Amino acid sequence: MDRRGFLKAFSAALATGGVIPAVARTERPPWPPPVDDPEDPLTDGEPVLLAPDATSMGVVWAVGTWATGGVEISESPDMADARLFPCHAYQGRVTVDDRVLSVRLENLKPGTRYYYRTFTVRCAFDPRSYNLSKIAEAEGSVHSFVTYGAENASGRFTVLNDTHENKDALPRLFAAVEKFDPEVTLWNGDAINGPEWRECAVKAILNPPYLKADYASDRPLEFVMGNHERFGSWAASHLDEILPRRTGAFEWNHAFRQGDIAFICLDSGGDKSDDDPEKNGYGPLRDYTAYLTAQEKWLEDQFRRPEIASAPFVIAVCHIPIDRNHVRTKWGEILSRHGVQLVISGHTHKWAYTPKDGSRSWDELVGGGPRPGKAGSRGNPTLIRGEIADGRLAVTVEDVCNGVELKRLDYAPRTAAQRGGERD
Repeated sequence: MDRRGFLKAFSAALATGGVIPAVARTERPPWPPPVDDPEDPLTDGEPVLLAPDATSMGVVWAVGTWATGGVEISESPDMADARLFPCHAYQGRVTVDDRVLSVRLENLKPGTRYYYRTFTVRCAFDPRSYNLSKIAEAEGSVHSFVTYGAENASGRFTVLNDTHENKDALPRLFAAVEKFDPEVTLWNGDAINGPEWRECAVKAILNPPYLKADYASDRPLEFVMGNHERFGSWAASHLDEILPRRTGAFEWNHAFRQGDIAFICLDSGGDKSDDDPEKNGYGPLRDYTAYLTAQEKWLEDQFRRPEIASAPFVIAVCHIPIDRNHVRTKWGEILSRHGVQLVISGHTHKWAYTPKDGSRSWDELVGGGPRPGKAGSRGNPTLIRGEIADGRLAVTVEDVCNGVELKRLDYAPRTAAQRGGERD
């Protein structure tokens, strides 16, 4: 379906004369109330690219009134022969929402540049009868992205963490990301302090007040779940409205190959054990042990995928350091068995480097942040970046407040046995 067909079908459902008809149930007013104020903005910011993959991409944008819409996509910058992807449908019904719209672009080609734009359709309707009364449309600017999986990809990547909506950290970090111009940008958890209601997540991810509006409209964000994303009564059930999940048993996990580097992103859950008496971390709601243990099989399975098993370099990314919870120690054993060279974490708000030893194959880097000067310079926000040079992986840690390189690491490719996916 193209946009014209979508709008024609949409218009056919409009109530005659553009008036919401009376309904029999009058004991309470419609809720949420119909919006019919032309002063309300239709869109609220630029789209954000999230949950990228080799053959798909998530597009999410904020709106200011009840709306639906979609994304048009083309391989041509003039949007010739554009295809339409309507907003996410749940059980057959296209989404209508007053704050967030999202689309999952599917069946894309790996390593391909696509051009896209959102279009947003304003709705005013009685939510009890679903009679529509009005329509207006806004077309977004054209942006572009490149899907993962290009055969000639450089594998350049950046990792930031624990930004916590900090007005000093965010501009510095994303300026450094833009300067490095990576193919992969990983946001390693705790972007949000705690989404007690949806607007917290909208401001933190879709419309950050300290970043330019299109900060992630042309550079996808690979979001890794942190513990603070789970704080708040709204987060438990609705965070996927802002951060689109992928399909599968562990929807926040993701393993993918970009150039010579395989990335394995794990969901490290909460920061307290299930039986910890502390209320911090929503103690009565914690049930992470089974969830984290079940990820062990998922992790093993990734090394059975040829593109992961054969990668010269493998990096694991998880928000909480692996050794911070006894449930996660088996993750480290699995990673060592397959010769993973580096694990990148955050959470502690102090940058740190722990080299591999005789018990494991991987070094550990922990990013700093988010408040400049907190805990001395070790608490400054850091950007971890990496790239392949002369067949080796070079990784650096930069203090973005002082522009100082804190650490540089160099890795040789995994051995032939490790690349063969050694298994039990």
